[in-house]
Amino acid sequence: MADITLPPEILALIFERCIPTEIQVPFTRASKNIAPLLLGRISRTWRDISLSTPSLWCSLRLTLDRSDARLALLQAWLARSGCLPLTLELVYFHRNDGLPPDALVDILRPHAHQFKVLRLRLPGADIVRLAQWPLPLLQDLDFRWTVGTQPPEALPLTGLFARAPALRKFTIAGGMLPAVLSHDVFPWAQLTQITCSGYSAKQCLDILQVASSLERCAFSGQYHTHHEQSIEPLPPHTNLRSLSFTHGWDDLEILCQAHLPELQELQFTVQPYSELQLISIVPQHASIVKLDLSYMLFNATPLIEYLRSLSSLVDLRVHQMCRPVLVEFFMTLASDPQFLLKLEFLHVECDDDRDLYPSLLKMLSEGRAFRRLKSVSVELHVSIDTPDKQGRSLMAALTQEGMDINFTAGYTYGNSGWMSILRAG
Repeated sequence: MADITLPPEILALIFERCIPTEIQVPFTRASKNIAPLLLGRISRTWRDISLSTPSLWCSLRLTLDRSDARLALLQAWLARSGCLPLTLELVYFHRNDGLPPDALVDILRPHAHQFKVLRLRLPGADIVRLAQWPLPLLQDLDFRWTVGTQPPEALPLTGLFARAPALRKFTIAGGMLPAVLSHDVFPWAQLTQITCSGYSAKQCLDILQVASSLERCAFSGQYHTHHEQSIEPLPPHTNLRSLSFTHGWDDLEILCQAHLPELQELQFTVQPYSELQLISIVPQHASIVKLDLSYMLFNATPLIEYLRSLSSLVDLRVHQMCRPVLVEFFMTLASDPQFLLKLEFLHVECDDDRDLYPSLLKMLSEGRAFRRLKSVSVELHVSIDTPDKQGRSLMAALTQEGMDINFTAGYTYGNSGWMSILRAG
């Protein structure tokens, strides 16, 4: 047989290459149809080698229930990992006949010193117990309590993850945020990266206040609190390099209170009637290199003034621009050589009508400003399928300039779709 001709050490190395790996999902599913469980079904020799190779068992994603087989699989898998650091995702979907009391805790406790990456969707009581253990290797933590079980804020909390000296990356859902923020013992000060969903403006600023070593921070799914206490400005946060807001409402309210002198990457949304707030943050963002902005105003002046202050900006993406704002932005870029002087990469998106695309094509074909950029990408929601004669002539001129133009059919109404104009340097 083929496995007899290869030394066990070589087979073990080959087996390691059989483990499915994904950058965004670094967890191995416990499936008999993929490695490592699949390897043990080929032959007795392969089974013996796979079971004695700890590196095959140091990652796991497992959905739990009351099944003794599931718990036994978890216990066996962890035992096979030897002493290697563990990347572990445990998902528990609540049922009326939930996990036996302490069964999961008893299985996990002997391996606490191995946990490096944890993603937990567990009953609150189990999370609280796990949070008390020494976790010397834990670097990346993502946890939330299972809906239908007792939430952590209803449980006695002491020293949440206080004995995790290596913890740097933290992901949390807003439902658990009040419980964690209310305990000073949580190691906020050592975190360098936080991802949070379902938060209020004050909770966001509270995190920036206590997590003084943060370098990257991403918030999504902000909710309103009608009786929220007043928000106080923060002292300068000198470590934060990247800040992102998605699906939020009060992005500018937060940015007005946060002083971030070293910020290099920023993503946020400008809501209608927030011109004054946008202008108020103009002096604060001179260090920004990359900006991703959803601009929902009909007035271009605040945008132009804000962008003028970004003297270091290299990469700009603007979404949801209306027609007048887009035209004024391009006119400023074409007529003022000092406007966005360091800009190299530009992407804009605009809801359009039939009258804009010819003037835009002409502006692009004649615009000297675009020749200094390495990459230009424009997406228009156009109400046509095929450009007219003038449009085709301008498109030909743009093609000679090195731009690619494509129409993508839409599905919303009539003959609508996206026109994409791209020049890659």
